[in-house]
Amino acid sequence: MQGATALLCKAASAGGVTAWPVTRLPTARQLACIRRGYPFVGAGRAIPLDRPVVASRVAGEGPWHDSEAYAVTAELLGTRDVIGLRLDDGSPGPVRGLLVHCADRGGTRRERACLGRMHPLLRAWTGTRRCCGAGRTRPPSSRARAAAA
Repeated sequence: MQGATALLCKAASAGGVTAWPVTRLPTARQLACIRRGYPFVGAGRAIPLDRPVVASRVAGEGPWHDSEAYAVTAELLGTRDVIGLRLDDGSPGPVRGLLVHCADRGGTRRERACLGRMHPLLRAWTGTRRCCGAGRTRPPSSRARAAAA
């Protein structure tokens, strides 16, 4: 599932996590905006490997609230801020991470503390998954099997 975007949202009242609790699916333009990862990706930004970071602190309060990413995620998910976790090991290649959309500015203290504790576990899981899949090859497609027969 390379290159996939999944959005999960924590319902503030119930405390549970729900997948995509929105009244309409995002447009292709909105999804592209979310996938760009502003303010965590681009413009030479280096997201630290060792701790969660908050969008309004990375970009600055004003630039974050004036951004297309804020407008899109606020409209779709009720996002006021995003907490970003870098999950890769910092080596060259794609940046892998997790974005947690928060209804509160900067997320709650409890959310930040929980993500800080989960971060090492999620990084280890990502590294193990990559390591285990490194030697695998995909099975031949049905077209390739038919051509070989």
